[in-house]
Amino acid sequence: MPLEVVTHEPGDDASAIHRFRYQVYLTELGWTSADADHDSRTLCDALDDHAVLHSLTDGNQILGTVRTVHAAWLPDLSLIEKTGALAGVVRFGAEAVVTTGRFMLAPELRGGTAILRLIIAAADAMREAGIRLNYGDTSPQLLPFYEHLGYRRFAWPFTDPDYGWKFPILMLVRDQKRMAAMGSPLRRVFAGLPDDAEARDWFEATYSHSLEERSERFRGRHEFRRLVESTLGSLADTPLLDGLAEEELHEVLATSTVVSARAGDEVIRQEAADTTMYLLLSGSAGVIADGVEVGSILPGQLIGEGAFTGNGRRSASVVATAQSQLLVLDGIRLARLFERNPELGNELTRRLADIVLERTRP
Repeated sequence: MPLEVVTHEPGDDASAIHRFRYQVYLTELGWTSADADHDSRTLCDALDDHAVLHSLTDGNQILGTVRTVHAAWLPDLSLIEKTGALAGVVRFGAEAVVTTGRFMLAPELRGGTAILRLIIAAADAMREAGIRLNYGDTSPQLLPFYEHLGYRRFAWPFTDPDYGWKFPILMLVRDQKRMAAMGSPLRRVFAGLPDDAEARDWFEATYSHSLEERSERFRGRHEFRRLVESTLGSLADTPLLDGLAEEELHEVLATSTVVSARAGDEVIRQEAADTTMYLLLSGSAGVIADGVEVGSILPGQLIGEGAFTGNGRRSASVVATAQSQLLVLDGIRLARLFERNPELGNELTRRLADIVLERTRP
């Protein structure tokens, strides 16, 4: 059956969505949540009572969902305080602000275009409601995707007690200049709206420290490589990338991004299902297994290669021990690259196996 987007208003029965969330977050990804009901195998929280939920369905089952919370509908704005949205509420009013979250797809739809169905449905609703600011957060490997949609990084990442390392992001819904620069697929949704120069000026004045456009896709291959090497030194000195031809290196870095961490940030969580790898560009990190520090990571070293080459589960946690810069390598996209380019894939798989062997050698 064709896929269909269904809108659930506050008060509607959303139990199928809550079960889908549990399946993705807890069963598949291995996260924990104080909001989960393990008896009914559902995941919902206080925000769901005041949210619009969009679900993607084939008529028989939920295959994706996203949640939009309107600040003006909330009885207590502290419910969205951790998103950073209160600054936007103070400046533009609660009626202008939403947060989006709980955005997920079934595994068989990831990497395809189905995700845009949910995104466009939520964007259409924002347009109709006159929303100006859309807050959220994301995992580091998805930053290039969200930046392509038009979001901006605006604050330091944080470690969520349930869902791990997250980066706050903010979309200025009517920022036509930004949407055009990013080539956002949402441009047509927001076409005709007046350019929100006021919100753009506020953002640039309020978040002058923001770290954005640090992805290869938007910086261009040569400028992005200069950005990386200005911190680390030559990429040729790293065991994974040493000696790759220019085009091969570009293929590896094509969907990568540079992120910042502060001391104490939990970059990787033990037992989580995640194949993202990181190259430490500067700073330092500690490796912690079962609560015991068992190693350290220094600039030039890779992080997370064991899950990528193994069963996809993290065997240890990695915590930044100083302010650090990291190059994020999306494991899912790398796996697809290896399928498209078996020769490069075989070479990098061999190198990763050597790195894992060296790391585990007594």
